[in-house]
Amino acid sequence: MVHTVARLQRRFPLAFPKNPAPKVPLKIGIFDDLLPHAQKTRSLGPANSTASLPRPICVTS
Repeated sequence: MVHTVARLQRRFPLAFPKNPAPKVPLKIGIFDDLLPHAQKTRSLGPANSTASLPRPICVTS
């Protein structure tokens, strides 16, 4: 696995940085903001369904 990541880092350095920046949430509670919009688009088909999405872990300061 480590060799595969190293090869990807050499081939695609912008997509697989060696020292990536820490990931931060877009906003605490964003899932609750997005859920109503997802339910509105549910009528467009299964690709827009949130049924298979896990509920994110809430991070508090």
